[in-house]
Amino acid sequence: MLIDYGKKYNDLCKKSNTKLCYFMVWPSLNYYHSFDNVIKNYSDAAIINNAILLPVGKIWKEHFDRTKKLNYYSSDGFHPSLEGSQITADIIVDYLSKI
Repeated sequence: MLIDYGKKYNDLCKKSNTKLCYFMVWPSLNYYHSFDNVIKNYSDAAIINNAILLPVGKIWKEHFDRTKKLNYYSSDGFHPSLEGSQITADIIVDYLSKI
């Protein structure tokens, strides 16, 4: 879906002289084992559709691997905590400001 619908959105972006961005998400803690696949799927889709990749999920996982803390998740194990939301916003602004 990321690739197929990304192509459709990318076609619309081209018509309006804009650029498609993929906001790489993260899996819930119940599916943490799929994190590397989420990263790969978003990365592949961005490459295939010549889109901007906002690698939030990848940066989250690097933080988790480095610190062993899952503090970017809220208590529900899916949505971001306040800290996770702040980091996410920082990543997005940082990547978009480099365009």
